[in-house]
Amino acid sequence: TTAAVTLFAVTANITSGGDRVIYEDSTNINSFTDGFLLFRDASNKVVAALRGNTGGAGSNFISTVTVTTTAAVISAVYDKSLATNEVTDWIDGTSAGTRPQNLNNTNNFGNRASFIGMRAGTSLPLAGDIAEIILYNRALDTTERQQVEAYLS
Repeated sequence: TTAAVTLFAVTANITSGGDRVIYEDSTNINSFTDGFLLFRDASNKVVAALRGNTGGAGSNFISTVTVTTTAAVISAVYDKSLATNEVTDWIDGTSAGTRPQNLNNTNNFGNRASFIGMRAGTSLPLAGDIAEIILYNRALDTTERQQVEAYLS
């Protein structure tokens, strides 16, 4: 287990139609205190969320960037070791912002099943393509993140 992870997803042809999971680290982030999630909401915004022992998931970080049908490299750092800004994401290397709420989570992410393109079972299926997913078991620094984004773009 680890307190921080970095997730990269290359998506394309994302269509609207409700919340759609890109990647979820648990069968349902709302049922556990040690998971994280990346999805596209009904307004085509990227949502990066985590859940910890003191909060999260109920008040997800919603980026200001809309995911369209063109290919996009989505990057997200989930870092529970930080007192604030536990979630930060980028779309095609451009910052989509940070999660400013002060959650102060102290637990690590768990060792749970991961789901790509839908929640466990068949709920919240992604309407679109995922070309690649890369997951690191730590928070990458800016240079490392940019190198992976360059490789994926």
